[in-house]
Amino acid sequence: MSRMLEGVKVLDFGTFITGPYAAMILGEYGADVIKIEPPPKGDPFRFFFDTSYAPHFRAYNKSKRSIILDLKSSEDKVILKGLLKDADVLVENFRPGTMEKHGIGPDSCFNINSGLVYCRISGFGSSGPYVDMPSFDTVGQSMGGLLSQMLPEESNLITGPAIADSVTGMYAANAALAGLVRKGLTGKGSLVEVSMLESLIAFGAEPLAQADENNVPTGPFDRAKISQSFVFSCADNRRIGIHLSSPKKFWEALVRCLDRNDLMNDPRFKERNDRINNFSDIIKELKPIFINKTCDDWLEILTAEDVPCAPVYNSLEVRKDPHVIARNVFTEVEHPDFGKYTYIHSPTWVDGEHKEIITPPPAADEHRAEILAASGWPNRTT
Repeated sequence: MSRMLEGVKVLDFGTFITGPYAAMILGEYGADVIKIEPPPKGDPFRFFFDTSYAPHFRAYNKSKRSIILDLKSSEDKVILKGLLKDADVLVENFRPGTMEKHGIGPDSCFNINSGLVYCRISGFGSSGPYVDMPSFDTVGQSMGGLLSQMLPEESNLITGPAIADSVTGMYAANAALAGLVRKGLTGKGSLVEVSMLESLIAFGAEPLAQADENNVPTGPFDRAKISQSFVFSCADNRRIGIHLSSPKKFWEALVRCLDRNDLMNDPRFKERNDRINNFSDIIKELKPIFINKTCDDWLEILTAEDVPCAPVYNSLEVRKDPHVIARNVFTEVEHPDFGKYTYIHSPTWVDGEHKEIITPPPAADEHRAEILAASGWPNRTT
């Protein structure tokens, strides 16, 4: 089975989410990802729960090999330089200057391997007044303008997954892939830098454009109003999500399904802008109707009229959906020491197939012997 990045070697110095996620995406395409971990026990994300194989770690480290190297050790630095000689990509997400302190900043690495794609991920980039500030997901969401669109002003509770981390990891993987294309065309490596702040700003391009147009900041319900998106509770305590978008046909189909044709001629809802301006009135009219049937009943009724809708699944229900099962999104893989776990296939299909070959996230230093042997080194212990 030929995979698109087969033969590409990636050194993953990342920890927590952004760096490991970027490297894992490259691994999904077939790259050989070697996770460089610190002594004595490896990536601290392994221990986010009371285990050395925490779900947080497993989520971002499938299909990698692991070796523990002490970047302060002269012997391990020699080993690392050997790995760098034939590496294609290096991924790191430390604060700016950290890799330079260990003698493996971009300039030093390019002296060893001029074709290396050095992928640097940081909170705020390599210049500017915030360059030395720590950054985690909530910091990125807050300063990038996303959090203000996700939460009502009176809320003190952060909701949802680590969006800033994931988005930044995706941008970083994209940058690394562009670097590999350049290397393929010219033979030259490159330093590609991605910051969490700039990634979140870029990710929010549409609401920022709206704010620029109207000189009014985008609020947490503005997207739902414009896209005519709703969530309604049903008779069985399940919820259904509906997204009408801009075509009028979806609004008309919805009111037919609800047996409320009178709403088509209601002046509050006659045109798209009317429906946007009277968004809360739509909810008041429709909410009491949806509570009279089960979620499955509504799904059958709405899909028959081509209304864009879906059940609101929790994180356990997603994998039970028949379409998700048919698409082979989830798979089980067994680790020889830690047992069987569920993993997610890459969302990318190649030539009509899932080309990805999933191996479980490694135990710390699990592949030391084979990595050293492949580099011409005898087996050593840390």
